[in-house]
Amino acid sequence: MRKGPEIAIKRLQSQAEIEEAEYQAWGRGTKPEYIVWRYLVYHKKLKEGVDFEFQTNMFGGRRIYGGTVLDFLFPLLNMAWRVQGEQFHQLLVKDRVHDMIVRIQLEQQGLTVVDLWVRDLLSRPKYVLDLAWNGQEVGGPVG
Repeated sequence: MRKGPEIAIKRLQSQAEIEEAEYQAWGRGTKPEYIVWRYLVYHKKLKEGVDFEFQTNMFGGRRIYGGTVLDFLFPLLNMAWRVQGEQFHQLLVKDRVHDMIVRIQLEQQGLTVVDLWVRDLLSRPKYVLDLAWNGQEVGGPVG
């Protein structure tokens, strides 16, 4: 019996597989930060370095005590988004106090501060980011 030519069929990738490959290629931050970056670039059509800044030093950045690195800064909107992992921002009292102080400093500079919790970004990103775009945040790490 004669066999016909083999046909190679490329397996189509799921959206999740495509996004994971894009995240790996991006290689600049955490998965939750990538989710935010992707929302801004693909959904809101913003340009990094023009409409927003990623990983911006404030008050001396990591080098000066009391400094911070903002995950996302929107200079024209006077808004800052902080991607907050529960593990690093909620377990110890000193971390919660530091975050509170940084928030007050940023607000005194005229910025609207929106905290984006990792758990929410991983489970309901569009909902959380649409709220953030309007200067609102989900009620916190247990919200």
